[in-house]
Amino acid sequence: MALLHIDNLHLAMRSFEGEAHVLNGVQLTVDKGEIWGLAGETGCGKSVTGLSVSRLVNTPPARYLDGRILFDGQDVLKMDERAMRRLRGRAISMIFQDPSTNLNPVLRVGEQIADVAFEIGRHAPEVLGLDAQAGTRERRRAAAKLG
Repeated sequence: MALLHIDNLHLAMRSFEGEAHVLNGVQLTVDKGEIWGLAGETGCGKSVTGLSVSRLVNTPPARYLDGRILFDGQDVLKMDERAMRRLRGRAISMIFQDPSTNLNPVLRVGEQIADVAFEIGRHAPEVLGLDAQAGTRERRRAAAKLG
């Protein structure tokens, strides 16, 4: 089963000029253990897609017209806010578009990703493919492989 599956996602945003369709049929599948990055031209929907996975797009003025976002088999578009808060930062996270404000430029990106994975692994070792009895060294080694 996919960890993340976005199926035919359509999103519109209302503005003073009317409604703009900003996501039109987004399809994406990420399996457990995979690491993805979205790349594309300015305005193509990378950030809005990422924000949608975390359900951080304000509705209104935005509204989802169609599609599903399945995270670990659950549709995040149907989850209540309390359930989403439990996922954000632990199971779902995002490095925003301007990495200079989110990443430390004096450290390698891989090291920073490994540090985040290690911290998450303290509370959810299964994210690193480990069991609950895994020690610090095992978690550090598994996290380093992700970075």
